[in-house]
Amino acid sequence: TEFVDSTGDVDSLLAGAQDLTGAAYTEIVGEFSTVSDIDLYKINIVSADSFAATTEINFGTHLDTELWLFDSNGLGVYFNDDSPNRATDMSLLPRPQGGLGPQAPGVYYLGVGVYELNALDEDGAEIFENPRNFNSVWDRLNAPLSNKPLASWRVFGTGGNPPGTYRVTMTGTGGEFFNIANETDTVLPEGFTMERAYPNPFSGVVSFDFAVAQAQFVRATVFNALGQAVQEAYSGFVTPANQQTVRIDGSGLPNGTYFIRVQGDGFHSTQTVTLQR
Repeated sequence: TEFVDSTGDVDSLLAGAQDLTGAAYTEIVGEFSTVSDIDLYKINIVSADSFAATTEINFGTHLDTELWLFDSNGLGVYFNDDSPNRATDMSLLPRPQGGLGPQAPGVYYLGVGVYELNALDEDGAEIFENPRNFNSVWDRLNAPLSNKPLASWRVFGTGGNPPGTYRVTMTGTGGEFFNIANETDTVLPEGFTMERAYPNPFSGVVSFDFAVAQAQFVRATVFNALGQAVQEAYSGFVTPANQQTVRIDGSGLPNGTYFIRVQGDGFHSTQTVTLQR
C-alpha cells in the first residue's frame, strides 16, 4: 500500500491540487492548521464501483472532518460530513450507491477539510448543501446542487477543532498490495469476532460473518497469490449491534489461493481460501 505524507500546505483549488495520479495511493496523511485549511488532492480512480474514502479520527488529535469528491472538471460528485448514524465525527464517502459516487474510472479531486466549510462554484453558489441546513442530520450523503465547477470555499463556523493531523484511506484507487510472506495479524481488539470462510475450498461463492465491539469503518479486500487486490468484498461502517456477512464471488476469478484481509480501526486479520472448480 502506498501513501503520501502531505508535508507543507496543500492547495484548496483545482489548479494547485496535489497531484497523486502518478502512483497508486491508498492512504493520505495531512495536517490542518486552521479551520479554513482545505486540502485538495488529484487522484486516479481505477475502479469506480469499489471507490471509497474515509477519514480516521483520533489520529494525533481529534478533528471533525468533511470529505468532498469532484470530477476531472471540478464538478461535485458527492459529499459527507459525519459517519452513518453520526456515530463518530469521521467522514465517509462509500462505494457508489443510488446514483451517488464516481460512475466511471478516471481523474477526480478529493477534498479534505474540517466541519463548517462549504464548496462554492464560479457564481459563489454552494455546490453542496450547507451542513447547517441538515436539521441535525449531519450523517447524510449529499448530491451536488450546482452543475458548475469548484471555484472557492466559504468558512461558516469554527467547529472542526483544528489544528490537527488527519489520515484518509481509499479503495478503488489501485495499488492495493501487501506482502503475503510478511503479513501477520495484529492483536485483535476485544469483542471482534470473525468466522472462518465457508465453504473452503469453494467453487462459486464463499462467505463469513464478522462483528465488532465498537462502531468503525471496516473493509474486506481479496488478494491473489501475488499480493494484488482483485476484489473489494466489503466496505462500510459497522455498528456493534450488527453482525456483517462478507461474500466473495469467485465467478470472475481463476482457480487458486486467495487471501481475505479484514481491516478495521487499528487492526487487520487475514484468512486464506481456495477457489477450485
